[in-house]
Amino acid sequence: MKNYSFIIACWFALTLQPLAANTETLFATNEETLSQIKQTIYNNYIGGQIIGSAEMIQQAFDKNAVMLRPVKQPMDGARLERWDDMHSLAERWAVIPNDSLLIDEIKLLAIDVIDQRLATVQLKVEDRVYEVLTLVKIDQDWKIASKVYINQ
Repeated sequence: MKNYSFIIACWFALTLQPLAANTETLFATNEETLSQIKQTIYNNYIGGQIIGSAEMIQQAFDKNAVMLRPVKQPMDGARLERWDDMHSLAERWAVIPNDSLLIDEIKLLAIDVIDQRLATVQLKVEDRVYEVLTLVKIDQDWKIASKVYINQ
C-alpha cells in the first residue's frame, strides 16, 4: 500500500507541475500593465469623481460598461439592480464634485491580471463601499467593463 501512495504522490507532482507553469505565465503581470490599470482607476474613475469631471469618468468606462449591486427586496429576497449606461451615469456623478472622497481612504485590495488583456480590481472605498471592477484592454487602453459593488 505504501508503494501505491508513493506512486500516486509522484503522479500528482508530475501532473500539477505543467499546470503551475502555465498558471504563472497566464497570470504574470508586468509593472507597466499595473501602472496603466491604476491610472485608469485612480486618475480617471476616482479622480473624475473627486473633481466632478464626466469626461474623465467616461474615459475610465467602456461605452458598453454596466454596473450592478445587490438590493434586498422585502417580498422576494435579494436581486441585482443594473445600470446599462455608465456614460450617462458619469454625467450625473460629475454634477457635484465629490471632494470629500479621500484618495488615501480608498484601499486597493487586489489586482488580478489575466493574459495582459483582462483584469479585476478590488477596492474598499472609505468605510462605505466594496467594489469589484472588471477591466478589459481595448486598443491599448484599459477600460472598466463592469462594476459590482456592495454598501457597508
